[in-house]
Amino acid sequence: MNRRISNALEPIGVFANAISGIAWVPLAIVWFGIGTWIAALSFDGILTTLTGFTAPWAKFFYFAALQVLQVVLACRGIRTMKWFNVISSFVITAAMAYMLIHILNTREFKIEESWKSAGTWGTPFWVGLTGSIGVLATVMLNISDMTRHLVKSQSALWLGHVAGILPPWFFMLTLGLIAGATLGTWDPVEALMQLSPHPAAMIVLLTFILLAQFTTNLTINILPPALIFMDAFNISWSTAVVVTGVLGVLSFPWLILGNMDTFFGFILYYSALFGPILGVMLCDYFVIRRRELNVAALYTTDASSPHWYTGGFNTAGIVSIAVPGIITMIWFLPMSWMIGLPTAFLMYLVLYPMLAHKA
Repeated sequence: MNRRISNALEPIGVFANAISGIAWVPLAIVWFGIGTWIAALSFDGILTTLTGFTAPWAKFFYFAALQVLQVVLACRGIRTMKWFNVISSFVITAAMAYMLIHILNTREFKIEESWKSAGTWGTPFWVGLTGSIGVLATVMLNISDMTRHLVKSQSALWLGHVAGILPPWFFMLTLGLIAGATLGTWDPVEALMQLSPHPAAMIVLLTFILLAQFTTNLTINILPPALIFMDAFNISWSTAVVVTGVLGVLSFPWLILGNMDTFFGFILYYSALFGPILGVMLCDYFVIRRRELNVAALYTTDASSPHWYTGGFNTAGIVSIAVPGIITMIWFLPMSWMIGLPTAFLMYLVLYPMLAHKA
C-alpha cells in the first residue's frame, strides 16, 4: 500500500482508498485542464465585451498563461495553496453576493419560457443526476488530501464542513438558479455577461471566475495527482506539480468541452467505477470495521498488517468494484452511480467474509 495514498485517504476502506487515489489521477488531470479552459473561455468573453478584442488564438493563449500561473502557485507548496484558498474564499463570497444583488436589482425574478418544458423521468433526467453526482463525488472521495492538514479535533471538523462547505454550495446553487430563471441560461457566467455590460461588474465577474477555478484546481485537481506522482516516481513536489500541469494541457480539454456527449460520457463512465468504490468504502468502514480503524497498520506493507489480505490484495474489494462497474458501463450507464454504489456495498458485505482472508 502506498504510504502517502493511504495517509491522504484515511480513514475509510483501505483497499478502496488506494484504488480511488490511483484512479483519481487521470480524472483530476482532465478536470484540471477543463477548469482552466473554462476560465480561459470566460476570460476571453469578458475581455471581448470590455475591449472588443478577440482572436482565434486568444483562448489558447489565456489557457496556457492560466495553466502556468496555477502551476507556479502550487509549486510554492501546500501552505501557500492554503492561504491562497482562504483569502480567495472571502473574495469569491463577496463577488457572489454582489452578483446576486445585481441580478435582483436589475431584473425582476421570473421564470423564462426557455425553462418551461414537460418533465420527464427518462434518460435525460438520470444522465443529469448522475452527471451532477459524478462532479461532486470526486471532491468527496479525495477532499482528505487537504483536510488531513487541519487540526485534529471534532470541533474543527464540524466547523470546517458546516461553515466552509454547505453555505458556499447552496450560495452557488442559488446564484445559478436565479441567473438561469432570469435569462433562461444555466450558465451564471453567460447570464451575468448579458446582464452586466458595465466594466465594474465585468471586473468583479472576472475576479470571481479566475479565483473560483484556481481554488478548485489547486485543492482538488493538482494536489492528489502530485502527491501520487511523488511517491510513484520518487520525484520532488515541484516536479510532480509541473508534470501534472503538462498532462493537464495534453488532456485537450477544448475537445472534451467542445462536445457535450463526450463531456457527459466522460463523467458517466468514471462514475461507473467511482460509485462502487464509494460503496466499498462505506461498507468497509461502517459495517465491517464498525468505524474502528488501526491507522498505524495502514503503513505496514507486509503480511503482519491486518490489511494485508490475500497476498496484499483485498479480493472482495476488487470484485465488488469491478463487477458493478462493468455491468453499469454496459447496461446502465445513465444510472451508473445510483446502481453501482448500493450494489458494491451489498456485494462487499457478502464477499468480505469469504474472500478477504489473510494469506
